[in-house]
Amino acid sequence: MLGQALTKPEHFACLAPRNSAATSRMKSLESKALLRSRGTALPGFAPISISEYVRLHAAANPGTDLNELSAILQRLLEAKLAGALCQCGEPIWAIGSAQVGLSCFTCITGETVPDHDYEIVAVM
Repeated sequence: MLGQALTKPEHFACLAPRNSAATSRMKSLESKALLRSRGTALPGFAPISISEYVRLHAAANPGTDLNELSAILQRLLEAKLAGALCQCGEPIWAIGSAQVGLSCFTCITGETVPDHDYEIVAVM
């Protein structure tokens, strides 16, 4: 992400003002229904369990407190399933939010669409 020029309008889509409270509420309800039906992974994301993500993260980041990371991801998954939204109105990205706070994929990365980025899913 560093060094990439954010020159396309879609990079700033999350900054666009919402038309009305009703539109925002409807979007929230639609997002909630999608999240529950898919266990939190929306199109473009690669679903991954908390335990698998923690294992991969630990391999790439030795010294990480794995219990703390697991607990944080579990709380974020619960928040996401409960309908937690980014300040822009989009559903939060649990994995990204573990690093930078409750935010959506676009606000965290500047990209509009995930390209097989990992997202935590509920293990049924």
